[in-house]
Amino acid sequence: MTLTQTERVGTHLGGSIRVVEGRGYAADGTTQFNAFAIIGWDERAQAYTFHTYAQGYQGDYPFKATEDGFRWQTPAGPGATIQYVATIKDGRWHEVGHYGREGQAPLPYIEMDLRRIGDGDWPGAGAVAPTE
Repeated sequence: MTLTQTERVGTHLGGSIRVVEGRGYAADGTTQFNAFAIIGWDERAQAYTFHTYAQGYQGDYPFKATEDGFRWQTPAGPGATIQYVATIKDGRWHEVGHYGREGQAPLPYIEMDLRRIGDGDWPGAGAVAPTE
């Protein structure tokens, strides 16, 4: 299935966390996929944390920043994982996911090729203003 994929990325808590919302739209404009993730730095563990919500599931998954992007993986059933590798360069975000089952070669599962279209006020806009 081919979808038009969008990803919104923004910061909270003074930039100490990043939030990501992904949506995949069918040709008729209906949302076929929706996900949300929170990426943060854990000073004690000296590692990134990655918590996602998608399609009725949630979890914490291994996440690693790389020189030109990031990689992460999620369980995909007994003895199986999906590993995602993203590169970000010159306003492009290219991400490929491979499904792997124990003892078998990984197979391509998903590929996204996104281009940056500009700045927005998400997620900071709409914050609750202080009251007297």
